Amino acid sequence: MEIGVSSREGEGSPSKPFVLKMNTNKINVDDVNWTIWKNASSSSITLRQKNPSHPFTEQGLWFVEATVRYKDYPFISKYRYRVNIIEDNAPGVEINASHMRGLEGLKVDFTSIITKNSYVDSIMWDFNDSNKSTFLPATSVMRNPSWTFEKQGDYNVTFMVYYDRDKNVTKNLMIHISSPLEINSTNVEGNNSTIHVKGDDVNFSASVSSNPDFYTIEEVGGIPTITLKPIKSYTWSFGDRDNTVSYLEKPIFAYNETGNVIATVEIVRVDEKGNDIKYIAKKTLSIVNFSEPTIIADKLSGETPLTVNFNVMLKSYLAKGIRPKSIAWTFTGGGVSAKQNPSFTFDTPAANGYVVTAKVKLSDGKTLNLEKTIMVSNDVNVSIEANALAGYSPLTVRLVATGTSFEGINSYEWEIGLKGQEKVKKTGTSLEHTFDSNGTYEVNVTAFSNKDHSGIAGLTIKVKKGPDVIIKSELIDPDDETNMKFTATTEDANVSLDKNTSWLINDIVMATDTETFTYKFLRSKAYKIEFKMLFKGGNIVKYVYARNPSFNPYVKKVKVYTGWNLISSPLDEVFKVVDTTNGLVPEQATDDIQRLRDISTVIWTFTGNTWRKNPASITNKVGFWIKANANKELIFDGNTNYAPDLTSLTSGNWYLLGTGKKLTKYKANNGALNVVWVYQEGKWYKNPDIINVGDGLWVKAN
Repeated sequence: MEIGVSSREGEGSPSKPFVLKMNTNKINVDDVNWTIWKNASSSSITLRQKNPSHPFTEQGLWFVEATVRYKDYPFISKYRYRVNIIEDNAPGVEINASHMRGLEGLKVDFTSIITKNSYVDSIMWDFNDSNKSTFLPATSVMRNPSWTFEKQGDYNVTFMVYYDRDKNVTKNLMIHISSPLEINSTNVEGNNSTIHVKGDDVNFSASVSSNPDFYTIEEVGGIPTITLKPIKSYTWSFGDRDNTVSYLEKPIFAYNETGNVIATVEIVRVDEKGNDIKYIAKKTLSIVNFSEPTIIADKLSGETPLTVNFNVMLKSYLAKGIRPKSIAWTFTGGGVSAKQNPSFTFDTPAANGYVVTAKVKLSDGKTLNLEKTIMVSNDVNVSIEANALAGYSPLTVRLVATGTSFEGINSYEWEIGLKGQEKVKKTGTSLEHTFDSNGTYEVNVTAFSNKDHSGIAGLTIKVKKGPDVIIKSELIDPDDETNMKFTATTEDANVSLDKNTSWLINDIVMATDTETFTYKFLRSKAYKIEFKMLFKGGNIVKYVYARNPSFNPYVKKVKVYTGWNLISSPLDEVFKVVDTTNGLVPEQATDDIQRLRDISTVIWTFTGNTWRKNPASITNKVGFWIKANANKELIFDGNTNYAPDLTSLTSGNWYLLGTGKKLTKYKANNGALNVVWVYQEGKWYKNPDIINVGDGLWVKAN
């Protein structure tokens, strides 16, 4: 029996209806009940026709389930199908980068993930790098290219996926490249500044970052010592009209024009192979003329409380012998002062800044009205960059916070966790965090300025549960128990098991990129068979199926269905939890308990009037409850069959028993039992005529 839809791979757009089809394989069907829903919180739709037509009006992943009743068979079957509705068949596109920021010369590895790529015509990466020292275009048509950014700047990398001839999906990443070199320009007071006075000497120097390109670490007397690597040459240009150049390590230069200029330094370092490596840094300077009367402030911006010292510059008047008779200062907000060099503290921020005025009366009878604007803001701006916003668990994400404020950033505090649950707290500018379970995680970072003002930014990381993979085994030749075929299956339509997969025996890779694997075992030896899968996000899912093919005198199968099942071991053997710490199955033990744990996290037994959850062993002749996560066929290995043990039943008490034989008319049993209940396929049956092998049964003794 199969079900399907009228569209390839169950994909399509909301603009066309789907015909839900059944292939009954010539089995007479009495009744079909179709149920359609989108997610756990949505309402379901019910259809009664055998092959109905249904329009899926919304994008997203839909579930279709057919419940089938047969005319000639006394059981019910359920079949589930997934329908992925995508507007205009647009492919799903995600891109990631190995680095979001770094120094000049940074090599970045880009990866792209395209789902439904059967509709894709072509792809194109555009790195938007006009600084590249090559004639080759800054583009690539590879799925996962690499690109080296040689010069500082912000690069808006674009990935375009073209489909249906004239349509495209575009994704962007911003890569920030900075220089490992900085220029210091100190004024006459010795302060590193971007504002300098016309005619005053400016002292230039270059400082390098902690980039290992510039430093070596050596042990001197057992103590690690950091030493600056030798620098071959310095070349300075100051951005003046005469294009002045200096080759000194720390030059001094005085500007004769006002306005903005760009100072540049190029340093050359020799690497270990004798090659010249060049580094360039630039700094924009503002050259002002203080010969004109103006207000001087030691701070032009900052956060509250901001204390600023003021003065007036009157060089041109003082040179003529003209002196100030009085100065009346007015500070926005009501502050006033008559001092020549007052200080004022701004306690509250202002969107447009504060205007400070100075009314200066001169000895020649003139009055000067001077103004200066002081910017006062407590705003702390912060943003988060993440190299992945979605993936399968366990998903490791690199998070980087970038913050700005007038006073500089002092620290970052992170909170990461699921909504409504306690958050994990971390600190630092950047970090890596592994999301171990599925769900939508909230990531928040708070940046604190040096005056303890703060700003917050957040994003969400969506983590999906890895696909459910089932490993099945079968004998190639029924007469040869050592030649076995293993098959990996999954119900996830978006996962391909014949790509990026590998089969291992005792940790040795035996086959790759295949859903099936055949191996001839040596007898009397135990094996560990593993199936590994690499999927998007770079994570590995590992499923282990361990068994000893030589220890297999009897095999029995018990069916379980999604939800609660009352079953028992069908064989006369006590099944224990397998110790797989060494990766092998013990010679005289089976792995049935381990396989039960693979399909369920809850197993209950009832012995001696006591309930036990997830026992370490399950005894023969005892029934147990198991909550299965899917319809499964459990395989048990062991010895002979058995009948329920009635020798130690106490009159009037309830017992949870099991059977390894098919029983008929068991309710009589010479009057030993008062009532028998079994639970089969989600229904209770009292005193049934037939009890199947592997059934669990509640009995009440007379």
